[in-house]
Amino acid sequence: MRFSTSRGIIQHRLLIPLTMSANAVAVNACPICDSDTGRQVRTGIFGADFAANALTVLAPFPVLLLLIAALRWALPTARDRPSDS
Repeated sequence: MRFSTSRGIIQHRLLIPLTMSANAVAVNACPICDSDTGRQVRTGIFGADFAANALTVLAPFPVLLLLIAALRWALPTARDRPSDS
């Protein structure tokens, strides 16, 4: 969505803080976050092996990007091949 007026830019600048404050209210209203279950979940996610888990989750993305780059730039296309006629 593109705004050519300064009014559109101002609207976007107001929308971001409103959205962030609405999310903060939802987090404070969570009944599980302050319970034992919430603490166990946080410990399981952000525990001692967080870095290893994050690397495991993010590892396929560089491979996928390399594959996409190879398909886009390294492989020959129909334009690059000489025509038969």
